[in-house]
Amino acid sequence: MQKLKEEVRRAILNAALKSFKEQGYAAASMRKIAQDAGIAAGNIYRYYSGKEQLLDAIIGPVFEKCAAYMDEYRRMLDVPLAKERNKKQYFDMVRDTMVGLFKLHSSEFMILLNRSEGTRYEHVKNELMLFVEKILVDEFRLVRGNREHYSGQDGALASMLAGTLVEGLSRIIRDHTDTVTIEMLIDRLLDVYNTGIAFVIEDMRGIERL
Repeated sequence: MQKLKEEVRRAILNAALKSFKEQGYAAASMRKIAQDAGIAAGNIYRYYSGKEQLLDAIIGPVFEKCAAYMDEYRRMLDVPLAKERNKKQYFDMVRDTMVGLFKLHSSEFMILLNRSEGTRYEHVKNELMLFVEKILVDEFRLVRGNREHYSGQDGALASMLAGTLVEGLSRIIRDHTDTVTIEMLIDRLLDVYNTGIAFVIEDMRGIERL
């Protein structure tokens, strides 16, 4: 059996990444990917059984990292109320880690959030929104102090803010390819986002003091 060449495998992955980004998973074809990789159409199947396996190879590792951080955060929800201050520090660490993943793997996240319709990953964007929403809900409850003061409006606010952040990140990595520009825009988005969250929290604290 002829030995599979790593450079050919890398060429296939690069061609698939480009195709999935530009066309989306559903419209991409194995024939076009093989052509862009510089190999015969039939030869690509010696390396990957189909588009699904190619997609897993490209975005699977990033998805697993993202899912691991979300699972770790969810386990932190069982931390007793007396340790809420430490939990807040952990929230900040999780947020910074997720942002780092977006910057480091912007192409993979672009496919994951914007081009994965019809795959097992198509739910990830909504999962990320719910993840951010849960962090905000816990943040608001911590600020409220007395959990009975947490209202349905707080939940609606958390949902809106979470959607705004994830949609903003999705648009940045969809519309831009330059790494420097992506990092700058993500940082600016977070500056605006964090300023807004700080204002909301201070407003909540003011209400609590009345």
